[in-house]
Amino acid sequence: MDTGRAFIDRSRAYLKNDYLPKIRLAVEALPTEDIWWRPNDACNSIGNLILHLAGNVRQWVVSGIGGAPDLRRRQEEFDAGEGPSGDELLAHLEEVLEEVDRTLSGLLATELSSRRVIQ
Repeated sequence: MDTGRAFIDRSRAYLKNDYLPKIRLAVEALPTEDIWWRPNDACNSIGNLILHLAGNVRQWVVSGIGGAPDLRRRQEEFDAGEGPSGDELLAHLEEVLEEVDRTLSGLLATELSSRRVIQ
């Protein structure tokens, strides 16, 4: 297997089998009220960070690499003071990571060196 394909396959495995389960464990351990808690207005809640992660990874991989329309409204990720439950946030993140996985599965190793403008 060439290095480019190995990189893509390993990236897919990390996202699905390593990073997502760790995030899930952390969020599921929290009481619901802590998901959207902020110590002050200058800080982000865990909910904000999950929305931001989902928006960011979709923008960079699904849109930037895969060519899907960029639907991101970045500021809303940080402005949200309340929102979905931890389970709903995790389901949304999992949906985005499935999109990412589909995008990466179709990516050719030769495309890794292509220049892209993401933002």
